[in-house]
Amino acid sequence: MPDVVYHVGSRGGDKRPIFDVVYGDRSFFLVLLGLTVNRYGWRCHSYCLMGNHFHLVVDTPKANLDRGMQYLKGRYAMWLNEKCGRVGALFERRYFDELVLEEAYAYELVRYVALNPVRANLCLHPRDWPWGSYPAHVGLVRRPAFLCTDLFDALYGPGPRGIALFDHTIDDGIALTELARTAGVRPRSADRRDAPGSKGHGRGLTPVADLAGRGASARRRSGPSIRPTRRLASVSLRFPEAEASEQWPIRSNVPNVARRSRSAT
Repeated sequence: MPDVVYHVGSRGGDKRPIFDVVYGDRSFFLVLLGLTVNRYGWRCHSYCLMGNHFHLVVDTPKANLDRGMQYLKGRYAMWLNEKCGRVGALFERRYFDELVLEEAYAYELVRYVALNPVRANLCLHPRDWPWGSYPAHVGLVRRPAFLCTDLFDALYGPGPRGIALFDHTIDDGIALTELARTAGVRPRSADRRDAPGSKGHGRGLTPVADLAGRGASARRRSGPSIRPTRRLASVSLRFPEAEASEQWPIRSNVPNVARRSRSAT
């Protein structure tokens, strides 16, 4: 079970598409992701490839996030530029990352990454999006060798019961998304009581590192090892493909999330 988890992502320059540009580019990116995981000793817990950006949930035991992202994005940009006969930067900046410090945000992050294509109106359910890790996590397709299940098992528990709990949170997220669309508002990222400086800030939240002791026991029983401290509203992070979000890097009002925006090189 990881002590430190990163939410990492990057978007195309000028909000241009980076996928579905040439045949097989999404598959090639996933191959590169697997090579990056093996080469730099990463553990990839979740991923989702959209149209002009991608999301990863990883931990880096060797503290080499910079080097791994440089390899992944650099190799992909070189390959795609060669296929398209173009030169110049493919991505708008190096990358962004958020350091996930608390259990509540880990729950919401895993759900958010899975729901990205649903919120972008690309599919009705994440099971229908083959370019995310959701189908592999719930057993609909074979799990890629580079996809780690430690975080998923620690949050929801292994086996059918863990999958059922995860699906329940996904269904809740879809319902909240539809409700927000109907009301014409964007859903909040977390309960207001968790906002920094509020009276409820930090209460009932477990650091991600404290899940480590529960990971092993979760694998020995069929039920989930832990449950969310409270039901969270869906994260207000959206990147509709038709109209790319003006917000980048991601801004979320989740407590104790360390953010670092990488400047362009």
